[in-house]
Amino acid sequence: MNSSFVWAILEDKSGNHWIGTNVGGVSKYDGKSFTHYTDKEGLNNNTVLSMLEDKSGNLWFGTDGGGVSKYDGKSFTHYTEEEGLSNNTVLSILEDKSGNLWLGTSGGGVSKYDGKSFTHYTDREGLSSNFVLSMLEDKSGNLWFGTNGGGVSKYDGKSFTHYTEEEGLSNNTVWSILEDKNGNLWFGTYGGGVSKYDGKSFTHYTDKEGLNNNTVFSILEDKSGNLWFVTDGGGVSKYDGKSFTHYSDKEGLSSNYVRSILEDKSGNLWFGTYDGGVSKYDVKSFTHYTDKEGLSNNAVLSMLEDKSGNLWFGTDGGGVSKYDEKSFTHYTDKEGLSSNFVLSMLEDKSGNLWFGTNGGGVSKYDGKFFTHYTEEEGLSNNTVWSMIEDKSGNLWFGTIGGGVSKYDGKSFTHYSDKEGLSSNYVLSILEDKSGNLWFGTDGGGVSKYDGKSFTHYTNKEGLSNNTILSILEDKSGNLWFGTNGRGVSKYDGKSFTHYMDKEGLKNNTVLAMVEDKSGNLWLSTEYGLKCFVDGVGVISATKFILSEDERLQNGQEKSNTQIELFHKEDGLRAEDFFHNAVLLDSKNRIWWGSGKALSMLNLNEFKLNKKEPEIQLENIYLQRKFCGL
Repeated sequence: MNSSFVWAILEDKSGNHWIGTNVGGVSKYDGKSFTHYTDKEGLNNNTVLSMLEDKSGNLWFGTDGGGVSKYDGKSFTHYTEEEGLSNNTVLSILEDKSGNLWLGTSGGGVSKYDGKSFTHYTDREGLSSNFVLSMLEDKSGNLWFGTNGGGVSKYDGKSFTHYTEEEGLSNNTVWSILEDKNGNLWFGTYGGGVSKYDGKSFTHYTDKEGLNNNTVFSILEDKSGNLWFVTDGGGVSKYDGKSFTHYSDKEGLSSNYVRSILEDKSGNLWFGTYDGGVSKYDVKSFTHYTDKEGLSNNAVLSMLEDKSGNLWFGTDGGGVSKYDEKSFTHYTDKEGLSSNFVLSMLEDKSGNLWFGTNGGGVSKYDGKFFTHYTEEEGLSNNTVWSMIEDKSGNLWFGTIGGGVSKYDGKSFTHYSDKEGLSSNYVLSILEDKSGNLWFGTDGGGVSKYDGKSFTHYTNKEGLSNNTILSILEDKSGNLWFGTNGRGVSKYDGKSFTHYMDKEGLKNNTVLAMVEDKSGNLWLSTEYGLKCFVDGVGVISATKFILSEDERLQNGQEKSNTQIELFHKEDGLRAEDFFHNAVLLDSKNRIWWGSGKALSMLNLNEFKLNKKEPEIQLENIYLQRKFCGL
């Protein structure tokens, strides 16, 4: 990154993160590396105060003195006072429901751009102040302008209504505005904390009520409904509707002077700071990005046993490690792998290995050479989270955003929401004994494909949750769906049965499942602090749970149970448990992939106590590091 002073953060539709800096231009982070855009690349000014991606996918960068630069992915187009902009310092940008752009300036009020010309709104037209720090369009279509010294101005398309300290606002300098899911408006102020407006009156939240600092630069409501307030010197305060939780440099934040906040598609929070670059928070630990660091993490995301008995471990940043029971051999981009972030693996009937990557599409390895399949070759999306080979030899690739791509060895056929798939984010795939394909999605439940049409199963049909992290078919033909936060749903072909913490499950987020030779089900669950990436689970602590005779029980480790740990010192390049990173090998051993170690349980030396269990293996607590996804 070109500067440690971050004004703004944005995630584009492709999942890239754009970081607007002070004097360093814009840095784009694609999950692997940074690309910088400054005046040398065509940006009009190197201090980027605000950013927006419009409905057409263009990026707009509001600068300090250089107006606005529009980037269409290839070149920049500039809009300054010469083109009709009211002022060249653009503090905030908003696109309304009609596609108009509103540019809040420092001294020039607001300029509305309809794609052809500018219309200006200043104090002459009724705006309370010409210094516009923040903007929001509410659910009713009203525009709200937070100003420097003039409070808030609401514009209904015809006239302005002002809200200042006289009307109940806590402070007249409003840095941020948010409308929550219930329709309440929240105004982050300079020195006055936060004011909540319910349409009738104001309620104030300051350090007296638990806020850690009274200057609130930015506000965000996360997917769970929590409100996050980033402050000037107090770090970040999370408000769950009842109490505040604070995050500062003591908890791992890179700086207590936070300017901007973003929740990405994976649920990670990104904080832009004054002097500490960017901190990414995965709800368990912080990872920092500055001009000095470019983070890479080794974590086991996927596992496979090939026909020769070799074990393959796909890692997060370290490529693939092959283990022959004696030593490890590594395959990275240096050896020809398309990406070092390996999310899924498969061995086809011909013995070829397929590696689904994050951003690099799929790499096929025939034992000598790698062949790559990306969007250029016909793959629907380059992030491949799940794979399966069906009985006919077709390969199915579940992608993040591109639905499913079927490869018959010659060409690709795509299945997305247009073809009937319930969601284009496919986290898990299974082919049942009857040849039906089941696609577990993020938010769309499960889609069953019988070769002709799709049938959907969501919470309306009885599924406990619509985000499906894992799928398993047991020996009796029952289907088990591991969900995000609602335990496991068992489907017998007619109805669903749910197992959650009430029924004995340790935790309701089920990341991975495997059935052993005795018919016991092993469920890896989330425990402790929750860390979730756009529907994909990462466990901070895990309890291994068994299923027997239609009821879930806690697993018991007998004295002769053997658990072996493989660390970096042993040759494995990854260590912290992950979604679907589980394997039952041919030697009757279960392997769990993690970010700090590879755990193996030898079931040949494990005996299940048929009585009510007494817990001996309580949990494994692992410190979470950056996943890189």
